Amino acid sequence: MKKMLIMISVLFVGACATATYEYGSNFSDASVKSIVQNETTIEEVRVMFGEPNTTAINSENTIVWTYTYLNSTAHAKNNIFSMNVTSAVTNKMLKIAFEGGVVTSYQYSNGGTPAIMQTEIH
Repeated sequence: MKKMLIMISVLFVGACATATYEYGSNFSDASVKSIVQNETTIEEVRVMFGEPNTTAINSENTIVWTYTYLNSTAHAKNNIFSMNVTSAVTNKMLKIAFEGGVVTSYQYSNGGTPAIMQTEIH
């Protein structure tokens, strides 16, 4: 009888886990829209976004700053006969080129990929 109770208890126990990963500092779309080509200075960008994740100098001797933000969360829940996994990813990248201390161009991408997966055990 005791073994039967343990087996029944195990069947009704579910488990769950959540994992989160974050890299860089988040920034808003509105702050990106406030950048004005040939007008916004390198110091104004530093005030708006802080220090860049990477800095580079390209073949035309243009300074390029890159800001990256990544946030990823996954949640897994194990039920009796199935497992549900959900995830959400936010990925932003902003590259800004400067000449003479002024923004000459910038590229911005903002993407996310929510996903839900369910696995059933038969």
